[in-house]
Amino acid sequence: SRRLALSIAITLLYAISDEWHQSFIPSRTASVVDVLIDTLGGICGIWTFKFEVTSFALTQKKLDKERQIIENMHTYDFTQG
Repeated sequence: SRRLALSIAITLLYAISDEWHQSFIPSRTASVVDVLIDTLGGICGIWTFKFEVTSFALTQKKLDKERQIIENMHTYDFTQG
C-alpha cells in the first residue's frame, strides 16, 4: 500500500542520513551494508506493527460479534418458542 511504501522510504532515507552523519565522525565509517541492515530492521518493525494492529482489529471485531450474540440472547423471549 501507499503508506507502507512511504514508511519504508522514510526508513531508508533515515538509514542513509545516519550513515552520512557517521562519515563525519573520525572513529566511525559509513557503510552501504549498514544502510541495508538498518532498512531491513525498519521493515521488520513496520511489519510487526502492521501485524499487531491487524490482529487487534480482528480480535475487536470478533469480540463485537460475540457481544452482539450475547445481547441478542438476553433480549430473546424464550417463552415464545
